[in-house]
Amino acid sequence: MKTLQILSCLIFIFLLLPVTGLGDTGDSWEYWPPEIQINPEEPTVSEEIAITLSGLWMDTCVPNFLTAQVDGNIILLRVALIYPEPVGCGDAITPWELSTSVGPLEAGRYLVYATLNGTRRILLSELTVRPEETQFWPPDVVITPENPNTEDPIEVGLSGIWRDSCVPAHAVVRIKDKAIYLELSNPFMRPCLMVLTPWEMTIPLDPLPVGSYKLFASFEGFGPTLLTEFSVVPAPQPERRIYEFIPAESIVIQTGGFAGIERSYRVVGLFSLAIDWAAETAIFEQVDAWLHPLDTLQETESSFLSTHDLNEIFNLTGLESTKVSPDGIRFEGTANEDTPVVIEATFTDRGIHLVGWATEPCCDRYTYFIDAFAVRLNHPVCRPKLPMDFNNDCRVDLADFARFAEEWLACNLFPQSACWE
Repeated sequence: MKTLQILSCLIFIFLLLPVTGLGDTGDSWEYWPPEIQINPEEPTVSEEIAITLSGLWMDTCVPNFLTAQVDGNIILLRVALIYPEPVGCGDAITPWELSTSVGPLEAGRYLVYATLNGTRRILLSELTVRPEETQFWPPDVVITPENPNTEDPIEVGLSGIWRDSCVPAHAVVRIKDKAIYLELSNPFMRPCLMVLTPWEMTIPLDPLPVGSYKLFASFEGFGPTLLTEFSVVPAPQPERRIYEFIPAESIVIQTGGFAGIERSYRVVGLFSLAIDWAAETAIFEQVDAWLHPLDTLQETESSFLSTHDLNEIFNLTGLESTKVSPDGIRFEGTANEDTPVVIEATFTDRGIHLVGWATEPCCDRYTYFIDAFAVRLNHPVCRPKLPMDFNNDCRVDLADFARFAEEWLACNLFPQSACWE
């Protein structure tokens, strides 16, 4: 009697067990392993991987829980039947499907296993994760400088990854209209190792005219391929300023020599400055100025000047700028016989103030000191007038020839017959 009571209790307890216990019965394995679907089939290192398991189950209490774990090159899928409360399972074969995801994963080969309720692990599939697709062509390109002008030499930098060791190593440049063609090649006669190889090269170009350009390249069956487009702009032009000395405010003093003389001279004439603000450089582009004695007495005396040409004394057009700013310019250099010269040019509201000196080296030579002021002119000056400039534009050209040709062989002698005698 006690035995029957014990058996009745055990049967009652078994009926109260959760459905998860069904996974341990022998019948459940008739519906295992499930089908597996992996998407994408050949993922890359940048892609997430979706995994779906599906199949048939022996009753309506189908697998309802799925997780994925990656350990080295193993992907383990854990399938379980988790029903918190006892449920009645219908006696019917039932389809089921569960999904999860992993990744992105590192490149390599992976084995995909699955377990049911933590038992009997089984291999479902293999998975290969590929590296990102290598882009062999077109290469990366960099134009230096980014915004070239008509005076800038240009460098075209190319780089990339090639499919073997015979990478681009030589370029022939052809320019037609506004298109630049780079014909790349590998001139070295040697076996090509089948290994991905990084490469880079720099191709120099001479300054180009103003315009918009298209850059093409070709190599081993690729191309010509458009790599980029860029524009060449006009080079910044130096600012040109014309100045005229005010004689009453411009003086050159000559001192020294064996006799210890001192002579003063007025400065008369013009000069032009070319100032490149971007490059911080400036030059005396042209000087047409002369020294004149301050009084008639000095005019009658023998002059101690070897020349009255201001440019020859100070070598203004041969000086180099050492400082350029909106306030002024400093020039340094040498004149004849290695005479050191320094000129400070200061801008003012009225014009420009020049102060400087030239000291001849050694032994009873002269020192020249200049303190001069010049006003800025707003237009070029014609000086001196050209005799054959008939239209007064300070140029002798075809326009003047045309004016001359209009009256070719004209004769106004009186009487008219004298023209033919």
